[in-house]
Amino acid sequence: KILSLEPDNFTVIVQLLEYAIESNDIEAVFKYADNAWLYSPDRLEICYYKGLASYLLGRKEESLEIYKEGLEKRADDTSPELVSTVYALLGDTYHELDLMDSCMQAYDSALVYDSNNIGVLNNYAYFLALAGKDLNRALEMSQKTVLAEPENITCIDTYAWVLFKLGRYEEAKAYADKLISIGDEFSSEVYSH
Repeated sequence: KILSLEPDNFTVIVQLLEYAIESNDIEAVFKYADNAWLYSPDRLEICYYKGLASYLLGRKEESLEIYKEGLEKRADDTSPELVSTVYALLGDTYHELDLMDSCMQAYDSALVYDSNNIGVLNNYAYFLALAGKDLNRALEMSQKTVLAEPENITCIDTYAWVLFKLGRYEEAKAYADKLISIGDEFSSEVYSH
């Protein structure tokens, strides 16, 4: 039986959830989060863990519903970074289900709450580039990630890819060369770029 969610106990609940995640005990994460949510449905932290556990258990549609419900019921004092993170997870899950319009809407919402969310900026830019849509916006978002994290291989790859899609081949090659100089293990997709 989980502790009641008095303010002092909430930190303990989050620590239990983090420990279960670190231990890769996804069933425990889901159980703890599910029980905690009964006592405190306005705590987006609980929704975050419950949705993540559901996603990791392969129940993607269920995780979407959990994220959406948590976002609707969240307390007014929820941190903007957490709201952005949950919208990002919502967008990522929509992407995996090939619901790209919903993905982009979720990413837009994530950026409202944290305009510097590197993961969202990078993924959004990359998906726009893949679709060949709004490439100037993709470039702006991707450039922001490269400036914030100049050694991040994923961000550099996206930036090079956006430049390539814009026909700015010399700049794209310069970033591809930088990518090669700082890393040695790449996905097949990065190699193809």
